[in-house]
Amino acid sequence: MLMGKAPSGRARGRSSYHACHCVCALLDFARSISITLAIAYPDITFVQLNHSGCAYLSIDKNGIKNIREVAGYQEMMHNIRVAANNERVAKFISGSFGVEALLLPNLYDTTSFVQPFTPQKDRQTPCA
Repeated sequence: MLMGKAPSGRARGRSSYHACHCVCALLDFARSISITLAIAYPDITFVQLNHSGCAYLSIDKNGIKNIREVAGYQEMMHNIRVAANNERVAKFISGSFGVEALLLPNLYDTTSFVQPFTPQKDRQTPCA
């Protein structure tokens, strides 16, 4: 959850920080809690983060359906958003459901990436 500074005077005797964003990385977010939470906490933005490629989502029984639901909620409410952790899926969601999907990439260290091993073609493998 991302925290923001509370307006002065609102948090007497408590921490002066309050939640301003909640990123949910589960697909069942659509059916279970999104509308209820969005209505109960209008100052918090709830984001459904999709962390898979399109092919993987297609084998999830309700994956695409749940993304479509949250995209619809995004159209109705100011504090519900749908997001992806890679540009390809964000473009897919935006193009398929007519909403702007947020891009929230993983924060991996890309400078230490190691190229995958490529086997040499001139080697002969012994037959068993």
